[in-house]
Amino acid sequence: MKTRGGWQRTRLALVGFVAAWTLLLAGAGWAQDARVSPQGIPYVSGGVGDDERAIMNSLAGRYNLSLEFAQTGGNFLGDVRVILRGPVSLDALSDGPLFLVKLPAGTYNLTAVADGVAKTRTVVITGNKLQSIALFW
Repeated sequence: MKTRGGWQRTRLALVGFVAAWTLLLAGAGWAQDARVSPQGIPYVSGGVGDDERAIMNSLAGRYNLSLEFAQTGGNFLGDVRVILRGPVSLDALSDGPLFLVKLPAGTYNLTAVADGVAKTRTVVITGNKLQSIALFW
């Protein structure tokens, strides 16, 4: 009987551990939930902390534009407004320092605003190949 009771406790502990681990991983992915803008453009943002950054990096192959936001001293930035104007338009807020978006081919005017300061770039999207742009404030 002791052996059976010990095994049941071990099984319960194992089930509890798996359930907790699953919830932890699901929580880490919440910031990376894919979104679609009102204009129909899929994007995702996040990258706060090593775990989120790893998740964002694993998602990068699904998108064709990657934006990274940081201060010139190296600190990453979140809460950056991203505005893209071109064949389609997008106006979204990045939750973290990484922003991935899937755009149709074309030339876009990119404006990113952090702490009231705007940075602009021209971006040419030619297909599905990931293009990466880092912006520093």
